[in-house]
This record gives sequence, C-alpha cells and structure tokens, in this order.
Amino acid sequence: MLQVAKIREQIDFVKERLAVKNFKPMEVIDEIVQLDDQRKSIQKSLDDILSRIKSNFKANRGFI
Repeated sequence: MLQVAKIREQIDFVKERLAVKNFKPMEVIDEIVQLDDQRKSIQKSLDDILSRIKSNFKANRGFI
C-alpha cells in the first residue's frame, strides 16, 4: 500500500510505476494529494480550536 507521504515526495515516480501496472486514472493521484492538503488544513484548524478551549479553561478555572 502506498503512503501519502511517499506519494507526495515522489509523485512522478509513483505515477510512472502505476502506469507500468496499467493504472489508468492518474488524476486520482493528484486528488489524493489535494485531499491530504485539505485534511492537514482541517487538522490545523481543529488543533487551534482545541488550544483556545484549553487556554480559556485554564484562564477561567477559578470561576467555575
């Protein structure tokens, strides 16, 4: 199984090797990279929100 990091690092090599194995829809490889970018962006947003929640909780601990 291919890992996203491997695809991202060597996208041309991966496409070349998949072509040898008669894998036709090469746009799927580009979509994988695009979806991984979206996943990373969403994860960063989530991490930022969780960090703010944690900071707010610590700041308001005495008021609960």
